Amino acid sequence: MLAIRHEWGRIIPGGLFLIMVLVLVNGCAVIMPRPEQRLPAKALKAFTRLRDFNQDLSACKGLGKIRIRRQNRVQAVQLLWLCKFPDKMRLEALAPTGRSMLSLSLDGQHAYILPHSKGGKLEKRRMESVNLKHLIGIPVKSDDIMHFLAGRIPIRDFHDAAITAGPEGQPMLRLNGLFGGTVQTIAFDEELHHPLRVTYYSGFWHKTAHTVTFEDFQITGGFDIPRTIGFTAGQLAATFTIRRYWADPEIPDDRFILTDPRVPPESKGSS
Repeated sequence: MLAIRHEWGRIIPGGLFLIMVLVLVNGCAVIMPRPEQRLPAKALKAFTRLRDFNQDLSACKGLGKIRIRRQNRVQAVQLLWLCKFPDKMRLEALAPTGRSMLSLSLDGQHAYILPHSKGGKLEKRRMESVNLKHLIGIPVKSDDIMHFLAGRIPIRDFHDAAITAGPEGQPMLRLNGLFGGTVQTIAFDEELHHPLRVTYYSGFWHKTAHTVTFEDFQITGGFDIPRTIGFTAGQLAATFTIRRYWADPEIPDDRFILTDPRVPPESKGSS
């Protein structure tokens, strides 16, 4: 009996300590203010600008061209897109003849990829697992593209933030993770009106994943839309130029549904 009491005497302090830690952590999760509530005034102003930028835009569609540079090769592809916020998008990559080469669609839960080459088959994936690496060589998340087309900046989870000077002296919002390390930076113009460049970091060591730049903002349908969006990752680069843009068009939900052309219509209806 004495031996049992002795064992409990050794175990209980550690157990109590663990319980206390869990209670404190859970309590903090409940009562801890959101990160933006702890920001210095200038950082809060920049964060608020990002959060509210073009947030009333409910849908958009457009036509543009993306130029992709891989080493010494440059490829140009025309793109058509439809976006319906918060989570629906369709992209069509067009050949010079105007014929679709590749379709990508997001329906809010899944992504559908359909190559229009001979024997191309419809592929269905989880939405969060799809990026544009196969199209532009840079693994930009497909749902991030949807927000970039609206002039918005997807904001990663962060713990604290500060305004610092960017490489060219412009104000830069630096978002840091819970255990330190930068997860995202956003450079602005001097008035903190337009985001000009956003860099995402990944991995334990917070290495640069990719950078996105925004140029030539124009008012379109009452919204401030960048007409040139650039993507870089190491030696890879792509530039997307918007030629035509429609803000808040009516887009039926069935426009985001892709079907397998190899399956006869009667089979689709009966499945």
